[in-house]
Amino acid sequence: MARSGVVDGCHLDYEMVVSGFSELGDDICYCDDCFGKYAQQTGSSEQVVRDRRYEWLQEQGRLRNYLAHQRDRLSAVYRRGAERVWAIKPDFVFGAYPGFMPGEFEDFWRFEGVALGLHSPTAPFFVVDQMHYEMNHTAPWWNTGYARVRKLGMKLILGSWAGGILGGQPELDVSAVQWIYDAAITHDGFWIWTSRKWGPQDYAIHRTATRRIRATEGKVGDFLFKGMQDNTFVTAVEQSGDPVLGRNVMARTYHRGKHHLVHINNVNTDRSVSVLIRFPGLKSDGAWTVLDAMTDLYYAHGLREAIWSGENLKQGVLLTMEKRSEAWLRLDPQTGSVNVDRLRMVAADVITGHPDRRATARSLPADEPVSGEFPLVFLRNGPIGYQGREQPVLGTSIFSVDAGGESDSEDSHVFAIKGDCWSPSLSPDRTKVVFSAYVNGRGQIYTVSANATVLTGGPGGETMSKPYWKNGIGPGGSGGTFTFKTSGVNISDNDFCDRSPVWSSDGDRIAFVSDRDGDWEIYVMNADGRDGRRLTRSPGADRAPAWSPDGRHIAFESDRGGDFDIYVIGSDGSDERVLVDRAGNDLEPCWSPDGDTIACIVQNRGRRDVLAVDAQNVVPVRGKALTRADRFMNVSGIRWSPDGKWIAGTFEKHLHEVGSGCFVVRTDGTGLDELVTAPPLKPHPGGELRGHQLIGGWYLNGDASDPFILRTFKDLSWSPDGQTVAFRSNMDPSGYDFFYNVPVGGGEATRLDHTLSPMGIKNEPTPLNPDGGPQETRETVPAQQLPTGMDLFAHAPEFWMFRTDPHRIGETEKWFAPSPKRSPWNAVSTHDFWDKILGTKEEPHYTGDGWYAVDLVIPPAQGKKVWLHFGAVDENYTLWINGSYIGDNLAAGTSMGDRPVSVEITDQYNEGQPNHVVVRVRNTLSAGGIWKPVAVLIAAPTFYEDFGYAVGATNLTGQGHWVADPVGHASFNVPTGSFAYTDGNARTLVTSGNRTDGGPARSGNQRPLNATTTGLFGVTQTIYASVLWQNLGNLILKGSGAGRLNISAGANSASAALRASLVDIDGSSSETVYGTAAPYGTPVFLGIRIDNVADGTETVTIAVNPDLSSPDWTAAGTWSVSGKDIGAPTLVEVNTMGDQISFKGHGLGIDEIRIGVTWADVAPIVPESRIVPGQTAK
Repeated sequence: MARSGVVDGCHLDYEMVVSGFSELGDDICYCDDCFGKYAQQTGSSEQVVRDRRYEWLQEQGRLRNYLAHQRDRLSAVYRRGAERVWAIKPDFVFGAYPGFMPGEFEDFWRFEGVALGLHSPTAPFFVVDQMHYEMNHTAPWWNTGYARVRKLGMKLILGSWAGGILGGQPELDVSAVQWIYDAAITHDGFWIWTSRKWGPQDYAIHRTATRRIRATEGKVGDFLFKGMQDNTFVTAVEQSGDPVLGRNVMARTYHRGKHHLVHINNVNTDRSVSVLIRFPGLKSDGAWTVLDAMTDLYYAHGLREAIWSGENLKQGVLLTMEKRSEAWLRLDPQTGSVNVDRLRMVAADVITGHPDRRATARSLPADEPVSGEFPLVFLRNGPIGYQGREQPVLGTSIFSVDAGGESDSEDSHVFAIKGDCWSPSLSPDRTKVVFSAYVNGRGQIYTVSANATVLTGGPGGETMSKPYWKNGIGPGGSGGTFTFKTSGVNISDNDFCDRSPVWSSDGDRIAFVSDRDGDWEIYVMNADGRDGRRLTRSPGADRAPAWSPDGRHIAFESDRGGDFDIYVIGSDGSDERVLVDRAGNDLEPCWSPDGDTIACIVQNRGRRDVLAVDAQNVVPVRGKALTRADRFMNVSGIRWSPDGKWIAGTFEKHLHEVGSGCFVVRTDGTGLDELVTAPPLKPHPGGELRGHQLIGGWYLNGDASDPFILRTFKDLSWSPDGQTVAFRSNMDPSGYDFFYNVPVGGGEATRLDHTLSPMGIKNEPTPLNPDGGPQETRETVPAQQLPTGMDLFAHAPEFWMFRTDPHRIGETEKWFAPSPKRSPWNAVSTHDFWDKILGTKEEPHYTGDGWYAVDLVIPPAQGKKVWLHFGAVDENYTLWINGSYIGDNLAAGTSMGDRPVSVEITDQYNEGQPNHVVVRVRNTLSAGGIWKPVAVLIAAPTFYEDFGYAVGATNLTGQGHWVADPVGHASFNVPTGSFAYTDGNARTLVTSGNRTDGGPARSGNQRPLNATTTGLFGVTQTIYASVLWQNLGNLILKGSGAGRLNISAGANSASAALRASLVDIDGSSSETVYGTAAPYGTPVFLGIRIDNVADGTETVTIAVNPDLSSPDWTAAGTWSVSGKDIGAPTLVEVNTMGDQISFKGHGLGIDEIRIGVTWADVAPIVPESRIVPGQTAK
């Protein structure tokens, strides 16, 4: 081939199934020639029979040496052939599949031998990597061993198979285009294997990726192809302090002379980041510009300054980056002035979103240990108070809980801060908690008493309180500054970034990571923050410190060698050595309880495994892989059991079986067991595999949209007795985090209900607006949806506990009764349909009953009426408070599913105390549940509450002329001195100042109440009427012939405007005129004025809640209808929707009907105690 000049290289496929290559064991050659030459080279004279040579090498610890010897012999064989080729064509290149991890002889000695034999500086060998054939869902191109391959001078080509990136791994968060681009730009190329003929979609993906690659090469190709790579030139400081986000920000620099190109990758697939790029590797001060190499925009500081000094750059350039994105920063030295148009500048100063850190005391008071069998500390992010009237103050709180107790073990609020907190850890004596707190992108190490209680309130008025109460100046206030007090102490107290604190075993010292000297280094200080000292002094990032049990050494991760390896250093800074030095990233060092062994996570082809190594070794050791069963794709979060016999960790599975969970394994590699396994959330069908063939479905396009979502498992801890493992996970159907504990010997995981952590919501009574002032309406409860005359009193929390009731047994079993909300109650949002968590591919909608429960502390309403307002309930609700039935709208059927509804709960709850609120939702069609926000509303007592009419001839003239309509089905008894009408069932229909139950329906779902009058009104005069109205029916005033006035609001409507129309005596109708909204169940007082004209057209004006002394018939809130001749009204007809009356105690839709010739005849007398602003007593 080389002689022909037709080809430029040769690719070899060394798959074991093809080549016959094998793993370790008997198939390695132990012939006399191979073994004899090894013995001769090493000076060994021991005679070992052939059948025992493999075991002997293992026993003597010489197996790796023997494999290296074999690698070199194989390399020499291939080298002889390659040299013959290069003699003809010096630049002829070789490549081979699969790839190898340099130095990993146990797995790759043959492949490494072939590569070394076929490699030369002028014709570098191409390693065709196979590790992403089945990859982690984040497509981690950074876990490849690339640094080790580059040190050999070779090229590394990443790749995968088409079925995997085009739907065969539906959990992938990264599209096929993005993966191809990332692989090609960060390494030396990309390959793809396919077993089918390409179609248009395959070509489209390839062309899109190629276009992106070419565009980047066109901008920065000189640096990529000719620059010198460096991974220690810059330090990336993720501004929130989240360890996961920070670990997934990658930085690489390419140097060309005095110019530098910095490539920053945010490889987080679900979060955007703000990251400060510091330049500790910049040797020259001088003047610099920082250019975005892709857009030609300049990064500026001080609002308009494009020139950066070396000192400026060491302080940092702030980038904001979208999820799975990159930035290219080109540093160019400047010797003169630079004129840059401000339109070509973008700000890169540090964002200061919080006030400066407040000063704290210098020491903690003495305190008792926190109680409990298995105490844990954890974080909860969300609102910690309010500023001004309505603005929530967001921050982080630290809580403690006993994971050894029951599922409803109470938690304790220890600390709160306006910012982010991370890495909380309980001291060995259980008296203190250490953590890092981030404000304005700078981390500081704090300690706080483990038994501390947060004090909240206005300045100088802090009191013990729950963090969700508005803190002295919240809703209803005029503004101010939120404050809190705890016993927390900032033991860092500097202007740099300190993070990742860990206690020494005696609790006297704290190891941590800091960038105070430019890059990430390991430091140690006393527990009170004194005597801080730097331990490591290497370029790059040193992180993840872990104390030895005796406190004499610290293990940590460092990328000083190109990728991360495990190092050990004395706690005084002496005796630094590398312990685990393998290709790929070695992470998470963790000491055994006896201090003899360190476990860590290592890269093994496409997997990440647990490795255990002897901690006493002074040279890098191989250790023993404990999880090499091809069972897991990714393990992390490892922890030793107290007796040192087990290791627990978290895992992920990919490709043929997708899921995540927790595992344990014995320290000898046996007993690997999955304690908990959770399947992923599957937003769409598809992704199933049969062999390598995709069945089909949503995921075939390879764009990674709505992927399978793996449940997260983290924060593992062993109980002191080693019998259980606690962990934090979002495996709950709600998708939000709880802590769980699970027996190591087998059994179900127990959820710790009080550790629910969605945005600061917890499973305990939630105080609502304790000052009782009206709250401003927010977007969650738009003003136009609130019933007329009501104010927002408080927002109910979004997340309630929930369980399904497909067999409708909940009422029988009294699920409405106050009780601990253990499983199977789950957290669910009241802002969306329940199908988001209950729907499946086969059954996207759950139809049946579902129960919602929440504990609320509703403050006193100061004499006002109180309603529980639901933005929408699909379809019907039944409400209980503290075990007592309040009401339902079951009779409304399916008409209520998209409409708001308010339920009066005045005097139905315990003011200022916890109230157990339970709502059963019944759904028969499609989506269901409480799917719009819930709020508590208030209104001043209406002037028509408890008013009465004076009995007498003066102002009730003509009332005695009203008689029962002989056509109606009911006769009315009008007792002397009373105007209480009853039907044939003796149920009150029209009352005198009382609200009563309407009772069962009389005729279908209509209950007519008809009465007539004679000799009262003339045909040319003004007539007045008044009525106490509740939107549950129709009011009709009948005149001559077909003439009538119709007033209604839609008996079944959740919120409908009052409407009126006229019908002429000849039967023709006017248009319908709409007035003020009268939501379902909301009472209003109507004044009606009929200007009656003989043989002419009437004008009817309706006023809502008019002044009782002298109504203004033109004021706002009045509306008119005209244009028809209805004649003189002689009959009143009231139709109420009897079957729809669901508010027990709220009465019928019509009360206190009065008609007279003057307003004084129909206006009520209002007691002085009921007069409210805007109303005048008669």
